[in-house]
Amino acid sequence: MLPKKSLYSFYLIFLGLIQFLNAQPVFRHIEKLNSENGLSSSNITTLLQDKNGFLWITTTNGLNRYDGTEVKNFFKEKGIGNLSSNIIYKAIHVNDSAILLATKDGFTLLNTKSYTFQKIAIEDTQKDADKKVYSQQIIFLEKD
Repeated sequence: MLPKKSLYSFYLIFLGLIQFLNAQPVFRHIEKLNSENGLSSSNITTLLQDKNGFLWITTTNGLNRYDGTEVKNFFKEKGIGNLSSNIIYKAIHVNDSAILLATKDGFTLLNTKSYTFQKIAIEDTQKDADKKVYSQQIIFLEKD
């Protein structure tokens, strides 16, 4: 059996060393992203990281891609192949190269390799004339 003095010394050394062990990594540098340094809006609706490490940030004023150093903005523009709306509520991965965006004006599919957008039309499938789809606003989206 160890003497009490040795046991006490071991206990103090153990407590001193355990403080350096972390279950989670310690982040020493946190960068603040907001509209002043690149985001299209500070009103963020979704954060999503793709397989290439890009952080996709949806906001109420466009889509943003953050690569760790700079922010690239994507906005609705006239013509084909653009966002259907700047108001984006949710984003989910469809596969390794596609992200589905739920916007105020329906679904938009983003190809993350070519950075092209494809609007996905929601057709009115109601046969009854009294039951029409009056809005294509998608507020919530979840992957099963």
